[in-house]
Amino acid sequence: MFKKRRKSVVARKNRRKLNSAFSFFTFKKKKKPANKFFIFGSRINFWRRFFVKLGYLALILLFFGLIFVFFFTSFFVIKNINLERENLRVDAGKVVDSLKDYRYRNIFLISTGKIEKQLKKDFPEYKAISIKRVFPNTLMIQVQNFEIIAQAKIYIKPESKITEFDVETIELKPYEQILALNSEGIIEQKSETHESLPVLEISGLQEIPLVQGDRLIPKKNLDLIWEAKTILWEELGIASEELLFFPDAKEVHLKTEAGYKIWVDFTTPVSEQIDKLKKISNHVDWVETPPSEHIDLRVKNRIIYK
Repeated sequence: MFKKRRKSVVARKNRRKLNSAFSFFTFKKKKKPANKFFIFGSRINFWRRFFVKLGYLALILLFFGLIFVFFFTSFFVIKNINLERENLRVDAGKVVDSLKDYRYRNIFLISTGKIEKQLKKDFPEYKAISIKRVFPNTLMIQVQNFEIIAQAKIYIKPESKITEFDVETIELKPYEQILALNSEGIIEQKSETHESLPVLEISGLQEIPLVQGDRLIPKKNLDLIWEAKTILWEELGIASEELLFFPDAKEVHLKTEAGYKIWVDFTTPVSEQIDKLKKISNHVDWVETPPSEHIDLRVKNRIIYK
């Protein structure tokens, strides 16, 4: 009796182990929910899934349709290049023509940063240049100018003319060119509208006439010249009407309203040279007894005037 009972217990344990091993591959039947008011029927669920899939399909078609319109039609092709400027000092035609290669290109496939770098390289006479996309088919260029600070007076070396007998050469006299100079030392345009500004004359002859965008003087030297001019006016009340710059000697002669000139060079700080003049001005009245020709501040610890 006990042996039979023991065998039946062992058999039950073996069946349990076998059932647990195959339970991974078996699926339990889900009980059908009870019919309630808020549970959709099978027909309603079908239409709901149908409209969801239809919505996904519409989004996909819209996405590919937009890609086609953006990149494969002429709707977003650049047709207009306009320039927005502060004043007439900007040569609008020249700037716009420099971007003619970008016409009829897709407005999304261009790099505005690359265009800005190109324009800044081609037109250094402008302080800032920016490009904006105006959808659907326009590029807008915005240009900001440097300040015009002086009239630049230069002299152009004339070309030689040979006589008909080819025996002697007739040298012509240098001719004068007056241009507007901005704060970067770059020529902008002719100077008819800037007659009230001081004149900066450059010593020496230019081989060819200068045009807009040419650099006349390094910015470092121009800053030193303007530093001397500013200190003389602000600290000593001496106004400079004309400035004569000697590039080889690296010095500037500032012509005052009284007619004499003040000589300053760039080998020592400009402020130190003018400080010597400031100290001696306590004993000498340059207004009442101005020098006849010049005051030389270039020599260290000395002032020479005549």
